[in-house]
Amino acid sequence: MLQIKLPMPHRGQRVVLSDTSRFRWLAAGRRWRKTTLGVAVAVEQALKGQHILWGSPTFDQARIGWSELYQSVGDVGEFRLARMEVGFPTSGRIIFRSLDNPDNARGHTADGIILDEAAMIKERAWYEVLRPIISDTDGWVLALSTPKGRNWFWQEWQRALADDDAMAWAAPTLGVAIRDGELVREPHPLENSDFTFAEARRLYNSLPEQVFVQEFLADFIIQAGLVYDLFNRDMHVVRRDPSEFIYWVMGLDEGYTNPAVILLVGVDSDMRLHVFREFYERGKLQDAIVEQAVGWGREFALSSVVVDASAASLRAALWNSGLPAEASKGKVIDGIGLLQSLLKVQLDGKPRLTVDPACTSTIAEIELYTWKSNKDEPVKRDDHAMDALRYLAMHLTRAVETEEVIYNPMRIGI
Repeated sequence: MLQIKLPMPHRGQRVVLSDTSRFRWLAAGRRWRKTTLGVAVAVEQALKGQHILWGSPTFDQARIGWSELYQSVGDVGEFRLARMEVGFPTSGRIIFRSLDNPDNARGHTADGIILDEAAMIKERAWYEVLRPIISDTDGWVLALSTPKGRNWFWQEWQRALADDDAMAWAAPTLGVAIRDGELVREPHPLENSDFTFAEARRLYNSLPEQVFVQEFLADFIIQAGLVYDLFNRDMHVVRRDPSEFIYWVMGLDEGYTNPAVILLVGVDSDMRLHVFREFYERGKLQDAIVEQAVGWGREFALSSVVVDASAASLRAALWNSGLPAEASKGKVIDGIGLLQSLLKVQLDGKPRLTVDPACTSTIAEIELYTWKSNKDEPVKRDDHAMDALRYLAMHLTRAVETEEVIYNPMRIGI
């Protein structure tokens, strides 16, 4: 027996859910267990004798689903790890497959398909492999995901809203709304009741607004015309040891309603920049920002602290606290061109700019920073880390001219 509020898929039907943190209760064995919606549906259908294909964007993601299933049903199912398959006494089964290579799912027959983090699955996997599988069996699909821009998942979500044989929902982590820069509570019937408003507010205050809207409100953000479309997490998001850097610099962008940002950047002997640490918070007074910067200054030997030229009060407060604060100068478009050149992969196979995985807000802003329509000007939104990084890059370029750091400001994207 399952307690699930959403309608379950049936033959010939597809369900597309823009989802964040859905949980349901599953009766497996002799006790109730809390599990994800995807696992609950998979088990319910498998116990009816159906064959279910569980698809994930990567093998690691598939293992997460496998582990959640094991925690939920325990010895009710027969777990065959070598084949990534779970069998049930009803002859139903659940097969887990990584879709990083879409051909991993070829040759399978399924009554139903569950796609975990569907927006991260390759478009080819859906249209060339998975969709034909359920067409052959007149099967169903349940696609669950946090939105990742307006890609194929968004297109299917839109179709599901209009089609008679499909359903679609947007299920926020918690029912909230953003009004005049503040987060307010608006209960939602599909919200995660275990998630607190205090935690939602903390996340809103420490993330770019677009990221919060996408990751926690399950909204689809337009991502056309990216400024830094050369950015690739596999290439640019790395861990580096502090001993690799010959000196440290810090970039600040002040804010209160908007986030205040501090970026700590290491510079190595090849003049490569690495964003090592970030501070990204709304609602912080200047004293708190200066205190944070001073704390990092004691920990790392800073050669310079770069601040927007218009932030004279903040610059003076930093200087009075013993930090070598300097004003940033230069045009925005020139700074963008410089950062574009630093993101390019060099002949040795490495870029000149990388970011630590812990700097999640900086990474998010890089991936969301877009051009205005038909203008060589970026959208002024969720750009606070980008401003701080641009201040630093332009300051360092003026200080040390090298042959490798040659840039031609250009617009990349649509």
